[in-house]
Amino acid sequence: MIGIFGDSYADNLKGLDKEYADHPREYKTTGWPTILSELYNEEFENFAISGSSIPYSYDLLCEKDLNRYSKVIFVSTEPRRLHFIDKKTNKELLWNGRDVKGSLAVNKYKTYSPYEKTTPLSSSDKKILQYQERINAMYPDTWDSMAQAMKNDVLRSHKNILLLDIYELVNISELDMPCEHWWETYKETSARTCHISTQQNIELAGYIKDYFDNGFDIHGILNPINTKEYFTTSKSIEEAGYIKING
Repeated sequence: MIGIFGDSYADNLKGLDKEYADHPREYKTTGWPTILSELYNEEFENFAISGSSIPYSYDLLCEKDLNRYSKVIFVSTEPRRLHFIDKKTNKELLWNGRDVKGSLAVNKYKTYSPYEKTTPLSSSDKKILQYQERINAMYPDTWDSMAQAMKNDVLRSHKNILLLDIYELVNISELDMPCEHWWETYKETSARTCHISTQQNIELAGYIKDYFDNGFDIHGILNPINTKEYFTTSKSIEEAGYIKING
């Protein structure tokens, strides 16, 4: 069995706008986690959640018995994301620290509740924002050092592990469109799983398998100077898995 941890670049759940408390976890067949499990003919457990933080994924990794996995893949996200437990509601709040409007709340049942740009901040959001601003002021260099310490421990956690960084995977996304502000004009369709096209998911799964089987230099091909050579650039917005907002 393959164990997967991380954020939206590893989260290939179907229908992120649905509540999952009463639904089994269903995975898109176009996502690289599903494709990788098929290549190996192994089942996989995917704990990746869109909008989650490194501490969130790291805590999950530490809780699990990793000996049951033949391989572990950990996608490391943006260091300034946070997560908290709301003691009154027992909800787990995942916080995207770079952009208040891009925050994502997920309860203990993994129910998704994304905040739209026009949605006012909740009282818990305001508290988290105030906390983060205080940490930023008191310990401006804390985020990267904490993230690096956790990533170092992740690499020691399993004999057969791959740690991918969000900034590596973004280079695949940007073959089709620059990531900055694309959401103001376009939105992703069901064809764009894990923020990359269907063909790019197939290619990424193949390279991950080659990494585990043959020691392939996957980090080398995710360098922006090499990505275009190893991943297919979509010929159209539709092929990339985007749709233009309002026509």
